Amino acid sequence: MRDLMRCMGMVLAVIFVASCAAPSFAYGDRHKDGEKNCAAMDKKLAKELNLTPEQQSNMQANRKAQREEMSKLVDVIKGKQQALREKMKDPSVTRAMVEPIVDELKSLHAKMLDQRVNGIFAVKGILTAEQFVKFQELMDKKRGEHKGKGKKNHSCKEEDGPERD
Repeated sequence: MRDLMRCMGMVLAVIFVASCAAPSFAYGDRHKDGEKNCAAMDKKLAKELNLTPEQQSNMQANRKAQREEMSKLVDVIKGKQQALREKMKDPSVTRAMVEPIVDELKSLHAKMLDQRVNGIFAVKGILTAEQFVKFQELMDKKRGEHKGKGKKNHSCKEEDGPERD
């Protein structure tokens, strides 16, 4: 269980590293704000983790590579999801007809998870053990600050039923 929690923590760290630019893709003109936020976060991380100039450069290069790879995967996934939606509009569609698209989507999501895990291990390879522990603590703190912000709560709650997480 502890290993699972540690792995999840690493996955969340990579998500953070890759997420600096993600909002800028979604909001067009806000791209510059996303870049400013990343620059501010880079400075904060460099200071709090006491990163060497080489580590700073490696972290930026890793984030850029992660962002590019994730962007490619997201674009392909969006295309496959659109293809699935179009197929599902056909009243005569069968499960067998959409199964190849569903299988591709599953594969693409698995690649995305692999990419996130690879990114975590890349960060782990750049930082010392102590820096990596501190990095995880900073990411946990950042996630706590942003909990409940961003996406609206779209969960289906029954009025008198139990709340869902």
